[in-house]
Amino acid sequence: MPIGRRASRLDFRAVTRLALIPGCEECRKLWLPGDDEHWRAYWIDDGPEERLLFYSDCAEREFV
Repeated sequence: MPIGRRASRLDFRAVTRLALIPGCEECRKLWLPGDDEHWRAYWIDDGPEERLLFYSDCAEREFV
C-alpha cells in the first residue's frame, strides 16, 4: 500500500468522539461550548440552505 494512502486512512476504531465547533461566517471566531455569549443564526436569501451562525458583534454589523 502506498505511504500517502496509508497516512490518509482513518482508523475508525480509534475514534470515540467527534466535536463539531461552529465558527462565525464573518470573522471565523469559534463558538466554544463554554462560551457565555449568545450567537445568532440566520437564513440568507441567496445563501446555502442551512442557517449560518454569526458572533453577536458580527450579526449586529451585518443585520441591524
